[in-house]
Amino acid sequence: MPLDLEDTAHLLGVSPETVRRWARQGRLGVLRDDRGFEVELNELRRWAQGHGLKLREPTRPSTPAAGKLPGETEDLGPPLSAAVARGIVVQDLPSASPADLLRALVEAAPLAEEADREELLRQLLAREELSSTALGGGVALPHPRTPSPAFSPHPLVVVGFPSRPLDWGALDGEPVHAVFLLLNPGPREHLRVLSRLALLLRDPGFLEALRHRPSHEELRVLVAEREPEED
Repeated sequence: MPLDLEDTAHLLGVSPETVRRWARQGRLGVLRDDRGFEVELNELRRWAQGHGLKLREPTRPSTPAAGKLPGETEDLGPPLSAAVARGIVVQDLPSASPADLLRALVEAAPLAEEADREELLRQLLAREELSSTALGGGVALPHPRTPSPAFSPHPLVVVGFPSRPLDWGALDGEPVHAVFLLLNPGPREHLRVLSRLALLLRDPGFLEALRHRPSHEELRVLVAEREPEED
């Protein structure tokens, strides 16, 4: 039996607007005028596996949990863990240049339907022109120069792994193999997420795990195991 828009969004852990956009682009399922969106479960499983995603349990949650933000159905944990949980992991991104990779990452990001993706990309590229966001050690942390709720009302981390490491202008000269796109509604949230991620990126075990291109679920576990509960 085909899955509808809401079921597909729940299984992927993204918004229905994101699934609808992917369908319009011909990337996932079909949009039918009479019945809306449809995709077969087996097709969805193959698509998710090819994009480094792990499907959630098929039953949609019905009761909100304590500690959640508006519109969420579960307590996602401390700031970085929650931001990673709201995002996705995208495998095999274009590696011709940082600009090509960022365009593909922005296109895949689970943003609201009304979010201006071209403006987000423009801001990300403008930030890179100021100075490279490659930290060294093969990791880059692109983000808009000014955090804004126009791109995400809650902290969001979208992680991408290029098809092959690429030159990002890092001071240590090491090509980038893992990209963390940071989207936050304001400076305070940005600093909270960034500081916790910077701490994890000093962990040799975490850095080594990134070289193995973890799936979204694997990354969530890695972050949850290492992030402190309190600031």
